[in-house]
Amino acid sequence: MDDLEHDIKELLKDIGGMIKENMLVRQAASSGPNWRTYNQKVANQIKLTMRALSPIIDKSAMSVIQRPAKGRKSCLDLRQKVTLLIVKQLLGRSNRGMSYMLTLFSSMSGSYLGYKSVERLYSDNQVYLALSKMHELLSASICA
Repeated sequence: MDDLEHDIKELLKDIGGMIKENMLVRQAASSGPNWRTYNQKVANQIKLTMRALSPIIDKSAMSVIQRPAKGRKSCLDLRQKVTLLIVKQLLGRSNRGMSYMLTLFSSMSGSYLGYKSVERLYSDNQVYLALSKMHELLSASICA
């Protein structure tokens, strides 16, 4: 594992921890959970969290000066790449598991993203810079 990949994984762990601790409301365990309402509450929390994160992801992606990459053009913009890694971290999915989920949803959009595409995000300098900025913004908003 190279340094950039390691740094991105560490940033994702920190960001995921901050989000889970400060943005997702923990459900109190009860003696007989109603799974239907529990699942609805969790889904709603994730939706609200992603809504709250959206402006932060936008700011962090816009803060990175994007230069045209060599080779084949990516089918994802920087904002989508960062969002994908954050969702992957929050859901605790593997790269392959996340690509399977994306394959299911891609049938609606017509684009395909394989697990190698997810793996390449860990060696993308622009993703690293955007995640660093996001970490900084989240830290500032939590401390404020």
